[in-house]
Amino acid sequence: MRNLTVTKQIKVNFTAEQWDLFTHEKDCTNAANDLNLALELAFNEGLTKSEVFDRVYKVMKANAEYGAADSEPIYLLEKALNELFYVPDERFRYA
Repeated sequence: MRNLTVTKQIKVNFTAEQWDLFTHEKDCTNAANDLNLALELAFNEGLTKSEVFDRVYKVMKANAEYGAADSEPIYLLEKALNELFYVPDERFRYA
């Protein structure tokens, strides 16, 4: 529809445990906060899905010592992005 703009803003509060960081070895609170903020800011800027992933992945690599660049945190990021950028199947929209 013309002249209608929809925007979404998010607030991210995943814990270090939800990110599946190395919490059994060290305090990962700051690393989790860094990841949350990166995801929040990138999405709220209106970046594309791949741009948000790239932005957060840079922060993941910077926090690799906490396990942030491992497969589990990447899976959580991908799962969150799939939900944030969900597009319903148009074939079933007006059924």
